[in-house]
Amino acid sequence: LAQRPDTTRLDFKTELQIERLNAESQDNRDDVNRYLAEVARRPTVAKQLEGRYTNSDFIRPLAEKSGGLWIYLYYVVPELERERPAPLNLEKLPHGLAGYYAEYWGDRRDGKKARGAGRAKWKAVYLPLLGALAAAQDPVEVESLAKWAGVPMDEVEELLVERWPAFIAERTVMGSEPRYALYHASLRDFLTGRLDRANLLPAQARLTAELSRATTEAHRRIIAHYREQCGGEWPKLVGDDYARRHLATHLTGAEQYAELFTLTAESNAWAEARYAKEESYAGYLNDLELAGAQAESETGWNVGRQIRCALIESSIRSLAGNLSPDLLLAAVKTKLWSAA
Repeated sequence: LAQRPDTTRLDFKTELQIERLNAESQDNRDDVNRYLAEVARRPTVAKQLEGRYTNSDFIRPLAEKSGGLWIYLYYVVPELERERPAPLNLEKLPHGLAGYYAEYWGDRRDGKKARGAGRAKWKAVYLPLLGALAAAQDPVEVESLAKWAGVPMDEVEELLVERWPAFIAERTVMGSEPRYALYHASLRDFLTGRLDRANLLPAQARLTAELSRATTEAHRRIIAHYREQCGGEWPKLVGDDYARRHLATHLTGAEQYAELFTLTAESNAWAEARYAKEESYAGYLNDLELAGAQAESETGWNVGRQIRCALIESSIRSLAGNLSPDLLLAAVKTKLWSAA
């Protein structure tokens, strides 16, 4: 089981052996070099290297520019395998994952891949759709993405399925419409400005800022969509699995911090609505943590909000400590409570 480094705890009833994967480790660098040596032997690549690059000349810059990140090679190697009219130029390969994403999406905004539509198509379709994909917390249907992006459904479907397949994961559950999400979390990091941008050119850095603003706007459109559904009475949304689990995240992404605090800490209506649906305060505590973290990060640190969030969390967590294991077991056995 693999997990990105974050605060989510995975609970196991067995002893764990934890192996931390490091892109800079010697083992990983050796694996990258072995993989690239195999790539260099592929007929389409070997043909392009012939007379221009030795295998080591091919491996060294690619390994260096990837930074040991396999997702970089996942995107770049298929491009190297394609036949091209001009000779292969390894020096022009983008440096790092942020450099690759900036070059790819910058080309769709300003370069030849803009297909003549240029900035108008970028601003009206590409930018809002990328923002909606970055804001979405789960795979979602085309209809939802179209609403959240303000883009016609047929254009959304064409981009997801035909034009951007390398960046999109499709999930299909029997009997339901396909759902779409970003293939790799690093693209969300890039679109939201969290990926290391140290090696980007000024124009590329401006692109990432534009994409980050588009993601914020997508969060705001999502909040507006759900506010219209419930008339601003958020507890009415608990029957919608997506809205219930991610409303607080979207409020955070939309920078609507006062409403986030109102939702999570000024009334117990949201907490009790989630508890009634989920038979647990775990989901609500995640929402409360977002409000507390925001209060701590505000200019001047909003001590009152931070203390209120801490007291609410302490009160909820103490509830479990006040119940004996025997009482908990009896409640489940008599079906007074579910196991959850």
